Amino acid sequence: MAIKTVLFDLDGTLLPMELDRYFDCYFTLLTAKFSAHGLDSKRVNDGLWESLMSMIANDGSRTNEDVFYDTFSKETGLEAHTAKSLFDAFFKNEFQDVKATCGFDSKAVDAVAAVKARGLRVVLATSPLYPAIATQQRISWAGFKPEDFEIYTTYENYHYCKPNPGYYQEVLDHLGV
Repeated sequence: MAIKTVLFDLDGTLLPMELDRYFDCYFTLLTAKFSAHGLDSKRVNDGLWESLMSMIANDGSRTNEDVFYDTFSKETGLEAHTAKSLFDAFFKNEFQDVKATCGFDSKAVDAVAAVKARGLRVVLATSPLYPAIATQQRISWAGFKPEDFEIYTTYENYHYCKPNPGYYQEVLDHLGV
């Protein structure tokens, strides 16, 4: 069987990072954003962790986005549409500061280019814990454009997360293979 498609991970693979440093910055900035709107920082932090864990445990019956906002709303008491509006603003603005916690590896760019040069399909199979806007930013931090990948996974259009086998099946289904 010939290889026709290559799946790349983003965090810690194409985008070098120390996860603890990254998440510390991400959570600090996000908590500050929500605290400025009257939410208790501990409640926001706990709500974010619970929401992430809920997406990882998603049974596939709903998108990760729906699971995230349902959980976040229950944990924080904030209406889902209000939370989404704050998250959208955060990812458009403050999230850009998280880039400073990430590195850059030109060899990652070379690796993707080499795979594409061989005529293989290239997929960014990052765990869909983020919306498209955040994933697109992280893609650019790694030195790529979203269109460098046939698909990239986001929480709006996926129902599972890594390491659930359903996630990989969903990627294969989106690719039609």
